Amino acid sequence: RIACLIEDTGDSTQIMRDRFAGYQDALQEAGIDAPSKWGRMVDGSLVLRGRQSHLEWGREQMTIWLKEGFRQLCCTAILAQNDHVAIGIMQVLREANIEVPGRISVMGFDGTELCDHATPRLTSMQMPLEQMGFKAVNRW
Repeated sequence: RIACLIEDTGDSTQIMRDRFAGYQDALQEAGIDAPSKWGRMVDGSLVLRGRQSHLEWGREQMTIWLKEGFRQLCCTAILAQNDHVAIGIMQVLREANIEVPGRISVMGFDGTELCDHATPRLTSMQMPLEQMGFKAVNRW
């Protein structure tokens, strides 16, 4: 029972679409018939325009999801689009008296230093961001 929260900017970057597709593919490959309510691609236009941080967006979207019945999904984990969103999710879950990681595990993407400063420590999919940036610059 793994949920997923990723931002959709209308013209979402390929990375976000790929992360969401990867989530869906992994569940399918594991033989998990996941209801569509487990995964959310939600408007992130305020983040795109610099009016909201990813952490604030994660907090806001998890608050909304809780009001819209997240507890009834009985998910035991949630995958967030990045570490900042994951920490926002963790904060809201704890404020709602949902034990992290006891009741639900939270995982981010990117493996930033932020993971080491979160309480509890955030599990994150390590991405070689510096190497990716270096390769991108050298392609031009």
